[in-house]
Amino acid sequence: MNNSVAHLVLYSIIILLEVGDMEYEVYFPCNWRVLDSEFDLNYRYYLEIEDELSDSKETLIALLMNPSKAGLPSKNVNGDIKISDTTVNLLIQAYGKKYKKIIIFNVFPVLNSSSTKAKKYFSDKIKENLDMIASKVKNISNYDLVVATGRFPKKYFQNYSSIMDVLTNNNKIVFAVGLTVQGYGKHVNQRAGTGNNLTALTNVKKYHWKSNKLIRI
Repeated sequence: MNNSVAHLVLYSIIILLEVGDMEYEVYFPCNWRVLDSEFDLNYRYYLEIEDELSDSKETLIALLMNPSKAGLPSKNVNGDIKISDTTVNLLIQAYGKKYKKIIIFNVFPVLNSSSTKAKKYFSDKIKENLDMIASKVKNISNYDLVVATGRFPKKYFQNYSSIMDVLTNNNKIVFAVGLTVQGYGKHVNQRAGTGNNLTALTNVKKYHWKSNKLIRI
């Protein structure tokens, strides 16, 4: 099966559909499980997952736009089963072989698959989201960082910049799956480069937004 067909099959499996009262859920790949998470009603501040069978000691932190359903309890399976979502499974597919753990933060912590709706309910959680990220990161001594937010409105530049400052305060090298025309890290669904090669990370310098200009350091 070639890469194009494989990705088409993957997307077909992980898209959530509703038929009557039955919602089809996305689950984590074999061996992957939720290790830690922080939820507050309709908000998710971070999600930490791990490969139970991996011998790696490496950790990947991913900064994304907004969370969907990953980490929530399953509605259709008995027991303590957590569901995943499209983006999280793509992260695992792309980078899971190298890392023992993947920790996901978001610019907007609102639980909604629509980034437009997530931004609408975000304003009262800016500081709480940043504090949660800072608290989690201070206990992690070594990690790689991939930024895959995609583009977002200019009025959130300062929030994005503050999060980037926290995540790169030890001069971490920042990776992306590619850069948008505006200079943001592409979303993992926006496959960078040629074909469907998600594993080819683009190594970029530390950067963040100041005012309306992208500053490279």
